[in-house]
Parts: sequence; C-alpha cells; structure tokens
Amino acid sequence: VKEAEHFSGANNAAEKGTYIHLLTESVDAGENVVIPPEYLPIVSAYKNTVQDFGLKQVSAEGFVVVDELQVCGSYDRIWEVPERFRPPDGPYAIGDLKTGKSAPSYSHSIAIQMAMYAHGVHYNPVTRQRSPLPEGVSNMHGLLIHAPLTGGCDIYTIDLVEAWEWAKTIVRSRAWQKTKPITKWSK
Repeated sequence: VKEAEHFSGANNAAEKGTYIHLLTESVDAGENVVIPPEYLPIVSAYKNTVQDFGLKQVSAEGFVVVDELQVCGSYDRIWEVPERFRPPDGPYAIGDLKTGKSAPSYSHSIAIQMAMYAHGVHYNPVTRQRSPLPEGVSNMHGLLIHAPLTGGCDIYTIDLVEAWEWAKTIVRSRAWQKTKPITKWSK
C-alpha cells in the first residue's frame, strides 16, 4: 500500500492503473485499506462486481514460467469460480484486471498472456524452484475484469484454448525470425 500511495497523485493512466491494481489486490486480500476519494468509484465498482459474481481470490500476483515456450510473467489473480459459471475443466480461473478503456476491444494479447499463465508453473527466481498452480486451474477459460478509469466494471470470459495455440505459433514465429532464411544466389 505504501508503494501504491506513490501512484495516487499520478496523472499518467498507466500509473493510475498500477495503483488500482494495488488497491484491488489489497481489497481482495481483505486488508483494511484507505481508498482515496478519486479512486473510490472504480474500486467500489470492482469490489461489487467481483462479489456479485461470487469470485473468491485463491492467489494474487503469482510469478510463473512456461518452460515449453521459455516465457515468464505474473498473473493478477487466480479466482475460485462459483459453480454456475465454472469452466468444465476446473474450479479456478486465471484472472486479469485491465483499466484501459478499450481493453475488451483488443483482447487477443490479453488472451495469449492468460493462456500462458494457465499453462505455467509458479517459479521462485531466487531459489529457482518450480511449484504447480493449484490443481483445477482452467486451461479453457480465463476471466478479464475490466475496471476502466472512466468507471464501471465488467467481467468477460476469455477463450484460452485458441489463445494457447496462438501463443505457441507466436513463439515459433519469433524463433524463425532469428534464423537466416536467405542465401545469396551467386553465379
């Protein structure tokens, strides 16, 4: 929260988004945090939406690696999803919070990012130890929680099956771009 206080006066949208991430993480963890008045509508909309859908935080800001693709990153949340919304392959879903106004319109990169997290394992960079994600994290569906700085909050389901195929394709494409597919044709 101390770190978040630094961002509270920021005018930059990215810094405001980071601050909202920190506030919502504290709220999800059940911490008693003072929310500045200018952020109260956004955080309240987020909190109400998460509660209305019955999501329960299992984990937050977990650092994962995907050895198959040689990528890493941090997911925002792993949510326990209520039975009526559950993916068929497990009770948990990777969740990503976005605060940009047009995030749902440009969801391909979000989907790929979430698919990679869902196929990853927790990783401790200090000890280099790997540990599995909780059993039952869905590889089929993730949750995009859209809480734009302009207000409101919506939850979207993201198809992780197709996104995973694209993630693998992108990694292969990047590997191919490092090769030299050209040979000078000499006489």
